[in-house]
Amino acid sequence: MTTTNMTPEERESLAAGFALDALDAEETRVAQALLNSDPAFAAEVASFDSVTDGLAALVAPAVPSAALRGSILDAIQTLPQQGAQGTEATVGSAVPSGTPTVASVVASPAAAAAAAESSADTAVSGSASSAPADSVAPVVPSTRTVESTPVTRARGSRLRGVRLLTGVLAAVLLVVAGVGLGRSVFAPTVAPEASDHTLTSLLASADLQRSSTPVTGGGTATVVWSPDHARAAIATSDLPELGKDRVLELWLIDGSGARAAGTFTPGDSGVTWTLLDGTLKPGDSVGMTVEPKGGSKAPTTDPILVVGTSTS
Repeated sequence: MTTTNMTPEERESLAAGFALDALDAEETRVAQALLNSDPAFAAEVASFDSVTDGLAALVAPAVPSAALRGSILDAIQTLPQQGAQGTEATVGSAVPSGTPTVASVVASPAAAAAAAESSADTAVSGSASSAPADSVAPVVPSTRTVESTPVTRARGSRLRGVRLLTGVLAAVLLVVAGVGLGRSVFAPTVAPEASDHTLTSLLASADLQRSSTPVTGGGTATVVWSPDHARAAIATSDLPELGKDRVLELWLIDGSGARAAGTFTPGDSGVTWTLLDGTLKPGDSVGMTVEPKGGSKAPTTDPILVVGTSTS
């Protein structure tokens, strides 16, 4: 499986399968490589993670009531049990000595398990010694044919199942929580390295928008923003190594100039997420420049990235 000829649908399926831990070893290897090198793919994986996390947060652990537990045990007592010769043995029929009862299982599972094992050993040894040799039925080979499924078809079926399951999860979350997921279902909602609550809240917003673009000099970047939160963040990967006395500085740019929005140093590998400082105003663009360590009050070099934002 390669990424060179992967369709958008296959990328989406791979991201969903990775988030749901539903990939085989080869698919997992490909997904992990993309996750560490492609901000857009990392954002897709994060979006699917958020759907499952949202469902987990909605459902509290359920503890069965004493009445429900009692009714289940009562129902078990009334069920017929299959006898040794294929006949039904009702509760109260003769059973081998040492056979645990439902009540004993409930009272002491460990002791009941030991008793069951002892009873089974006795029954097996007894039946083996008493059964005549000529009473054993011969083994007849099965004539049923088994249809083989090509690996490629099986993989496609599984990934289609992954897409279906992911869609169902998103739909359930939308209905139960009443959350307007909108485009954010397929936009980043939980950053892989997001420890800051503000960044996490931004990425979970229903109106989140994004734009991916190459960076001048090498690397790629994905800018995400939320008009409702009036904040923006950026995910970068494969950026050129900076000198020890240099940093990348982010800017919020409007008609009156550029406002400093924080500095960061790109990671050695993988995707680096950074939350921009300051308020995102309607019509602002996000810019990035290389600046002296500590940052600058105004850009001193040409921008290596400019991404416009909008509310559409």
